[in-house]
Amino acid sequence: MNKGIKIVLAFIIISVAYLISLDFRPYPLDFIVKATPIFLLIYYSYTELEGKLRTFTTLALLFSSFGDIFLSINIQNSFLFGLSSFLIGHIFYIAAFWGLKNKTRHMTKMLLTIVVLGMTATMGVKVIPIAGELAIPVSAYISVIASMGVFAIFAWRHSLLHFFGAFSFIISDSMIAWNKFIEPIPNERYLIMTTYYVAQLLILRGILNLQKENKALVDNTNI
Repeated sequence: MNKGIKIVLAFIIISVAYLISLDFRPYPLDFIVKATPIFLLIYYSYTELEGKLRTFTTLALLFSSFGDIFLSINIQNSFLFGLSSFLIGHIFYIAAFWGLKNKTRHMTKMLLTIVVLGMTATMGVKVIPIAGELAIPVSAYISVIASMGVFAIFAWRHSLLHFFGAFSFIISDSMIAWNKFIEPIPNERYLIMTTYYVAQLLILRGILNLQKENKALVDNTNI
């Protein structure tokens, strides 16, 4: 069993363990349990990716882990700190996807872009007017996560895992916004965390696939 499979299995086991433990929160160091699957992905990213792609992806995951922790601890402005951490993480994902952009499947990419922008714009129209003092940071966050989704689309060459991950991230964050500002969602903790963990895993696995695709493209060009 190679290292990647071991990390993914550990990620799945700890993620499921945290989901099971949600009914028992708060408990000592629950925020560490929550962030541990992302810590595993940080290690996976740092050891398997190369160059700027490794730097950007690892930093995206690191700031995501900060966001996990801030959203789980009871301090003043914890939601704002968590939102800011994830916003920075998305900016690093954008930087990673920017370096992988290509011009293949242009029309399909444009259609997917319309879907992503339509979904995030709809959420913005519903949430921003009732977000109160959080309207500005929420607006900034929606803009950044929409951009992350679009840049994920334009990084697509063959593998789509990273896009499915980005889309799952948008769904997870949309549920957070809906649950916080509009109305409670039944079983929201399980739905939000499941889509979030799936998102982070698929984005990283997708970026690993994109790195392999780009290497193969360079090798074929040099033949």
